[in-house]
Amino acid sequence: MTTAFGTDWRADLERMALAVAYAIDNHPQCFLGTAILVEMARMHGLHLEPAAVSLLAQRRSTGAVVVSGHLAHRHFVNVTGAPAELVPIGAQVGDAAFDDAGHIVAIDRTRGLLLDPTFGQFTKAGMPDLVPVFPIDLSTTEWAHAAPQDVNILYLHAPTNAGWQAAYADASTSVLGVAADIRRHLAAGGEPHTHGHVFDTGDN
Repeated sequence: MTTAFGTDWRADLERMALAVAYAIDNHPQCFLGTAILVEMARMHGLHLEPAAVSLLAQRRSTGAVVVSGHLAHRHFVNVTGAPAELVPIGAQVGDAAFDDAGHIVAIDRTRGLLLDPTFGQFTKAGMPDLVPVFPIDLSTTEWAHAAPQDVNILYLHAPTNAGWQAAYADASTSVLGVAADIRRHLAAGGEPHTHGHVFDTGDN
């Protein structure tokens, strides 16, 4: 399928996700990053939606682990038998309703794809700097990804999780101009890491 960018939908979405990752600059702003990506895709005629997930990531070479959200924390403790109090839960937003998840990604239900433009925030905990984009089975709530960049990632979908929708709606209304600017940059042939929008403040 040829698109306005002259490639295909998968390549277009990957370029958009890379551009958003560059804008977020590895800060814990998953609401903002996902909102920009969803809006850019909408302008491009592609439908993405935000999804609350809990994330467990582990480096294959070092064994370093990142846990975001209580769902992933319980999963890791149950699988490994590690003492719960010794497994830190990162990327929490201080909202007990949302803390079961702890992270927001974008999903494409039409094509069965997950995009995580703000995974880079976990580089501070020893994870590689990458932008996961991979196929998922939407009939399940566990989405695993063995990334070639030395990390295994498990996203646990929390479809009934609440506490994040209002913050996401606020982020969505604040990014329209940014999303349009970045999309124009990409459509003109610009590289994802050369646009002029980089955020450096804010939380998840």
